Amino acid sequence: PDLIKIDIEGAEYLALQGAEKLLKTVRPKFLIEVNNENIESVTKIFSANAYKLFDIQSPSYPLVDAAVFNNLAVPEEKLLEKV
Repeated sequence: PDLIKIDIEGAEYLALQGAEKLLKTVRPKFLIEVNNENIESVTKIFSANAYKLFDIQSPSYPLVDAAVFNNLAVPEEKLLEKV
């Protein structure tokens, strides 16, 4: 898949742990909603796999250092691709 949407009310960290092979080999983009208790762990997983996070709730979709509530996670090597 090119894009995966995750909105599973607090289980996003578990889903990403189970998607480790996808993160490392397929490298899809993710639309992901992150609950407050998972911000740090989700940020670490994406950072460890060379993904950049964007805040899709803000009008200009800024790059962010840590996960926010609604994110687009993009592999670094795909940043210049057309969406």
